[in-house]
Amino acid sequence: MKNDVTPITSSFLGTGFFMVNPRLWIAPLIGMISTFFILALIFGFSLYYAWPSTPGAGSGGAESVASWFYYSWKVIFAFGVASFLGLVFWLFFFPVVLNFAFGGMIKKTYLQMHVQLGQESIVASNLSNFYILYKTLGVRILWPVLTIVFVFAFPPLSMVFAQIGIGHLAMIDGCDLSMSFLGLSGRERMEVIQQHRGQILLAGVIAGIMSFILLPTFILWIFWIPGIFVGASFLSLKWLKREN
Repeated sequence: MKNDVTPITSSFLGTGFFMVNPRLWIAPLIGMISTFFILALIFGFSLYYAWPSTPGAGSGGAESVASWFYYSWKVIFAFGVASFLGLVFWLFFFPVVLNFAFGGMIKKTYLQMHVQLGQESIVASNLSNFYILYKTLGVRILWPVLTIVFVFAFPPLSMVFAQIGIGHLAMIDGCDLSMSFLGLSGRERMEVIQQHRGQILLAGVIAGIMSFILLPTFILWIFWIPGIFVGASFLSLKWLKREN
C-alpha cells in the first residue's frame, strides 16, 4: 500500500494498482462489463421515454429561441431522469453483485501486500452485510432523493449528484468488504465507517468527479469501480494500521 494514500488520492492509486495487476481483472471486469450494459439499457430506455418531442419550425425570432431553450432544458431533464434511475439500480442491485465480483480481488490485493487475513464465516459475513446495508440505508436513500430533487429543480446538477452518489456508495461498500477480509465483525466495520464518514464522503466525491473523466472512454470506465474498491482497501488498512 502507498503510505501516502488519502481520501483524495485513494481512487487514483486504487485504479492505477488495479490496471497494472492483470491477475486481479477477470471477475471484476466481467462484473463491470455486465453492469455497464445493464446500466446502458436502463439509461437508454429512460432517455427514450423521457425524451421531449422535437419542437416545430415556429415563426422565428424570440418565439423560436424560447422554444429551443425549452427543448434543450427538457433534454437535460431526460438525462436527469435516466441518471436517477441508474442510481436507484445501483442502490438496490450493486452491493450484492459487487461483493461477489470484487471479493477475490480484495483478497488477492491484500495477499500481494502480505496482509494477514481473518475473514468471518459465510453465514456471519452474509448477516453482517445486511447489517451494514441497514445501518447505511439513510445515505443510500439520500443520494437518489437529492438526484430526483435536482431533476426538477436544476437538471444539470442531477447528473453530478448521481455520479457522486455512486462514488460515495462504492467507497462505503469497498471499505465494508475490505474490512471483512481483515476479520472485523459487522458492528466493528460500521464503527470504523462512522468514525471516518467525512473521509469516505470526500473520497466518494473525488471518485464521482473522476467518473466524468473516464465515462466517455468505456475501456477506462470499467476500471473505475474496481479502482474505488482497491482504493478503499488501502484506506481501510491505513485506518486500522494493519500495513506490514
